[in-house]
Amino acid sequence: MKNALPCIACGRELRNVSDDSDTNQPYCGTAFVSHGHYGSTIFDPMNGHYLELNVCDLCLALHYERIMIGRDSKPIIEDGAVVGAEPVQWRLVPWHPTRNTLNHVTVTALEHFQLYDDELANEDYNKD
Repeated sequence: MKNALPCIACGRELRNVSDDSDTNQPYCGTAFVSHGHYGSTIFDPMNGHYLELNVCDLCLALHYERIMIGRDSKPIIEDGAVVGAEPVQWRLVPWHPTRNTLNHVTVTALEHFQLYDDELANEDYNKD
């Protein structure tokens, strides 16, 4: 499976991390799964079915102020290795990716999705 699902927000085509992947494993994107939600008027089957969708990293970076982050487990580490996970119930808080993370996403996405003008990328362009 060469292509992952496209970004649900912008429609950008996403490729899988590996061409021999037989699952949705997007590069420059994140996959999300939902078994439904009480209150949804479109999807809450309560029978084991789920939806899977992708959001590209650029859309996550551009709209981080709309995202909350939580935690439902933390790793148990022994002798420097993760040996399990401890359940926790941390409340949702606003997500604030670091400036370095946002810069990395921008540079990686510009290159991967070829979102730059070759003329502007030319080193001679800005020389007098």
